Amino acid sequence: MYRTFRAWLGLAGLLAYAAFAVPRIVPALEGSQKRVREAGRHLDETEDAVLGRFRTHSYVKAIRRIRATIPRDAAYYLVPGDGGNYFVRFDLAPRRPVYLENPEKVPEGAFSEGAPGWVVVSRIDPPGPEVYPAAEVFHDRGRK
Repeated sequence: MYRTFRAWLGLAGLLAYAAFAVPRIVPALEGSQKRVREAGRHLDETEDAVLGRFRTHSYVKAIRRIRATIPRDAAYYLVPGDGGNYFVRFDLAPRRPVYLENPEKVPEGAFSEGAPGWVVVSRIDPPGPEVYPAAEVFHDRGRK
């Protein structure tokens, strides 16, 4: 009797799972097919064109300008703008961000050799992120 009950319980569990999963198979396949078609449509796009679809073209121009200014192996100070820290940091990789929570305060070692030479204000909204020479930004605040 106990074995029969366990067998029926297992079958009920399997039927409940099937009732949950089977109706979702067709929408999942349609969604996958839609994503594959969309990927095929954008197969020959450049990196900047893809970025322009998800963000604004002014953002792409600003990122391009910053990439041309800061060498790939350099570090930069990243100042919070409108909440785009993660995106700007990701789009500027492999450049290394040094987070600057309080831009009013000169960071420790800002004037030492090997300190980041640029300050990037992260913004997603137009005009996009901006880059400034660190010496200009920290000049007014004096040397420590």
